Amino acid sequence: MSLGLVVALSGTHIQEACQEQVRSPSIVRSETRYAWEYVTTELKERPDGWGERLSELHREAAYAEHSPIIEQLRAAMPPDSILSVDVNITGYAALQDFTVYGPGMYIFSGISVAMGIGLPGAIGAQVAHPNRKVVALCGDGGFLMNSPELATAVKYNLPIVTIVMNDNTFSSIERTQVGRFGISLGVNVVNPDFVKFAESFGAIGFYVEDEVDFKPTVDKALTLDKPSLIEVVKRKM
Repeated sequence: MSLGLVVALSGTHIQEACQEQVRSPSIVRSETRYAWEYVTTELKERPDGWGERLSELHREAAYAEHSPIIEQLRAAMPPDSILSVDVNITGYAALQDFTVYGPGMYIFSGISVAMGIGLPGAIGAQVAHPNRKVVALCGDGGFLMNSPELATAVKYNLPIVTIVMNDNTFSSIERTQVGRFGISLGVNVVNPDFVKFAESFGAIGFYVEDEVDFKPTVDKALTLDKPSLIEVVKRKM
């Protein structure tokens, strides 16, 4: 289900539900979660077959990727930090599994699904909240679309941590193509050495190949007072 459909069906009820969650002491897991719960109730009562479609969507969600990296990232980031998520497979996992403790702490292009939003979104968040930690979670393809914005982060000394999940593929597009047509076309990405790329701008680069090194690397990056990039090698399934 798209966020656009959620908004069309539930209108201001979503905002009201989210505001109530923010006021209460319970943890806000994500605003879309409460939207989904509201719309699920609405759709089950409709006579046009959406109840059956909901069951299909739940089954699809059960098979979605649940990345342990998201749990580690949440553990490393302070509660008031901001995560800017680009359009990528690991980012989709964050939609379900990344706990959010308040409004404005999770940035994602939910309606237009615009690849490349991760780093620019993080830059805007860091400028708006200079005393909070900001992390951009990107795929390799999405990051490359706006990667020169590292120059902006360095120029204004914005201590953003950019995480690049590198599998040399437009993975979400590949999955869509294979799901619809059985084959994929034009999804392979020719990537630079992301660590050297970051360093060429004056940022600090890290390389993570083993998952056990991910959280310690994020911990270290978050202590820096300048922009950093963490390249995470992601093995294709």
